[in-house]
Amino acid sequence: MKLITILGVTSSGKSNMAIELAKYLLSVNKKSVIINCDSRQVYKELNLLSGKIEGEITKSKFIDKQILLSDSIEHFLINNTTIKEVYSLNNYIQDFVSLTQLLSNKVDYIILTGGTGLYARAITEEYQINPHPLSDNNTTLSTPTLKELQDSLDTNNFNNSDWNNKVRLENYINKNHKTNISPNYYEFSTKYKFIIQIENHELNLKVKNRIIDRIKLGMLEEAFELYITYGFDRLDKLGLECRYCGYYCLGYISTEELIIILTLRTMQYVKRQKTWLNKEVNAIKINSINNIFDTVL
Repeated sequence: MKLITILGVTSSGKSNMAIELAKYLLSVNKKSVIINCDSRQVYKELNLLSGKIEGEITKSKFIDKQILLSDSIEHFLINNTTIKEVYSLNNYIQDFVSLTQLLSNKVDYIILTGGTGLYARAITEEYQINPHPLSDNNTTLSTPTLKELQDSLDTNNFNNSDWNNKVRLENYINKNHKTNISPNYYEFSTKYKFIIQIENHELNLKVKNRIIDRIKLGMLEEAFELYITYGFDRLDKLGLECRYCGYYCLGYISTEELIIILTLRTMQYVKRQKTWLNKEVNAIKINSINNIFDTVL
């Protein structure tokens, strides 16, 4: 079984490219599935708010698991938990490892894609996640700096106050990184990593249009339902779209202001994503899916 990882900044076209690749592999008699590595798309309640692809929930034809079927391609680790729970990096690695063990000898390729760089790196670099790389004997932290703590975590899991508070980040690590997985459970014969390249001027337009489209499809109604059920604090901790749609629900900003602010904040997030992606090792930069075809087959 081979691993193909497709990375890129927000709105760069990762999901569509992954589906296109899976369909191409099927055309040459290679079985594949897509595994999500977006930290918010794991939540059942976040659909438009997380930019989740459309599809139907059904059973996998490969294993006894529920999947999201989109454009006839099976997607795993989407809708596999609820926002009532905090889903950590540990949870993700355990779920990924268990899943790929079940899929071993049943598919030829795993296609990994999504917007959470830490989740992707944990898989491609085969993290043995526990203890946390900044913890000491799994109970107390050593003396990392605030930046080291931030670099080891995903900003989407925190509000601004927590993200800049060293003690709170230390407490989060000690609480959420205490489950062992057995070593050498990553069963890939070959690994490929691709990063989609896209110009900023094109990306800015795509980001704005995508926000507008999601609002038209009901993103604000989705946010309001979650706001009523779980409150602003939970939306705030889910980050970006959830946070600013929460401000909309509170009446602090209008729809027009939301579009402007979300576009600006998303492009600021893109800058951080690019910094992260520039640190990826053994990655091939691509402009089209043909670059992948030429490499993996």
